[in-house]
Amino acid sequence: MKNKFKINNYTGSHEFSCVHCEHFVKPDNWPDVKRNIRCRKHGKKLSFLLNSDGFLIHDEWFCKDIASKQFPDFHINEFKKIREQLKPDYMYHLTRENIEEVSIKKMGTD
Repeated sequence: MKNKFKINNYTGSHEFSCVHCEHFVKPDNWPDVKRNIRCRKHGKKLSFLLNSDGFLIHDEWFCKDIASKQFPDFHINEFKKIREQLKPDYMYHLTRENIEEVSIKKMGTD
């Protein structure tokens, strides 16, 4: 699927990912050496979002149920356009050009 989400020129990212979602449970402290970040809604660990030292990677991932009041309107509008095409139990990876889908079962979430 073509990625039409805008990139923030200041941060160089889309700023549309699990870490901005209201269901995201962050660790008590960073780095997350225990790799406990997770999704409250799905009850899944999101340790694939961490690099080896326990800090967040720069990739942006989301699922069909991403929710936040802090997303800019243009992201919300773009998400509404594609939401019905998204599958449950899949994660979506934003690249510069595309949105890649990966089964949650293949991602090593607990």
